[in-house]
Amino acid sequence: MARIASRYEERHASLVLPLIGVAIAVLALVVTAFSTSASDDPPLWILAFILAVAFGLLLAFSALTVTVGGSILEWHFRFGFWRKRILLADIVSVAPRSLPLWYGLGVRRTPEGWYYAVRGRGAVAVETRGGKKVLIGSPTPERLAEAIRQRLPQSSGPIIDVRRN
Repeated sequence: MARIASRYEERHASLVLPLIGVAIAVLALVVTAFSTSASDDPPLWILAFILAVAFGLLLAFSALTVTVGGSILEWHFRFGFWRKRILLADIVSVAPRSLPLWYGLGVRRTPEGWYYAVRGRGAVAVETRGGKKVLIGSPTPERLAEAIRQRLPQSSGPIIDVRRN
């Protein structure tokens, strides 16, 4: 039997979201600079604050890290934002998936459960004993599904679905 590394981690990022943030910031600054009614405009610090928050959120959602190690499947966006965990012993099914384009990116509620992604259509569908379903975005869903499957405790008797849906 081949030795399995104790920890599997994948990180993937999107350049599109930070670029959108930069474009929004530039557009807002141009609009502010060419504004004709200075007395009706909000103070510049308010605009700067709103832009900073918007850019920070776009930057935070621009990368996703998924880790399988110890007894936990964990994923989070950049800076540890929106961290989620599932005990490996609670997992009853794992399946790589190719999702429809309209599922989008970020954090979404879908008919198949909560979806966490930063790019692409690949994901791993995970279901727990309690019926919780999540989709975790991945550029290599087959590899991530296999990493999860290999680290599931044998005593829990999980049902593993590795078919591509």
